[in-house]
Amino acid sequence: MINLFPRPTIRHLSFSRLCLNACFLLVLAAGVAPVLASAVVVGQLRCEYLQDPLGIDVLQPRLSWVLGADKSAARDQAQTGYQIVVASNRNELDASQGNLWDSGQVNSDQSILVRYAGKELVSEQECFWKVRVWDNEGKPSAWSEPARWTMGLLQPSDWHA
Repeated sequence: MINLFPRPTIRHLSFSRLCLNACFLLVLAAGVAPVLASAVVVGQLRCEYLQDPLGIDVLQPRLSWVLGADKSAARDQAQTGYQIVVASNRNELDASQGNLWDSGQVNSDQSILVRYAGKELVSEQECFWKVRVWDNEGKPSAWSEPARWTMGLLQPSDWHA
């Protein structure tokens, strides 16, 4: 006779407990993740009103971004702070290391024409940057997609014929 409902062994119980614990952790993580993440999304990064401009001649370029909200967001989302990171290469930026400028968390709703306040920029320098914001509940957004700008020739001595 074949037993269709075999009695569980210790091996079965251990595997069952492992699966149950894994499911519990997944449910717990799924429930906590939306609570920690901001519903505000940052995009459309601009430097001096331009997307990824080349040859900027402003020593302290002004940076801007546009805020959006994900579909599940409550109404009346707002920015209460921001952090800008500017790096001289993409690898530094990807590591969120602003070797040119890291504003740190700034309590401000400003998202238009934020003046660069980092190290002095030089002719033909590439600058990579990204920004994240804090919403009205104090939750940080994800980092924006990276953007960049390059500096133009800033001194007469930089020009060569």
